[in-house]
Amino acid sequence: MNVKGIKFTLSGTSAQGNVITRSAETDDKGNALFTQIPVGSAYEIVEDGDTVPTAYLVAESKDNVKVEYAKTTNVEFYNEEKTGTISVKKHTKGDLNISGKRHYLYA
Repeated sequence: MNVKGIKFTLSGTSAQGNVITRSAETDDKGNALFTQIPVGSAYEIVEDGDTVPTAYLVAESKDNVKVEYAKTTNVEFYNEEKTGTISVKKHTKGDLNISGKRHYLYA
């Protein structure tokens, strides 16, 4: 998955009661950095689903992220690949017994 350019929004209320909203975008290594965030413990970080590659699910948001003075809080997001199921039903002329036969599906 290309991890560059995925956007995140941090929002919440600082310990002083100020409403804070910031945006960040991932670099080539998948890192996004929110700087100079006032201390507090009620921040939420949300991944922008419009920037996640189509083949992946949007990660769940992270609630109650705590920011402490002079420390870096690390938060990880994981995107699962979208998957589905294929059901194959084999028929033969006259519905003859085909048990034990192997069938392969190639991608």
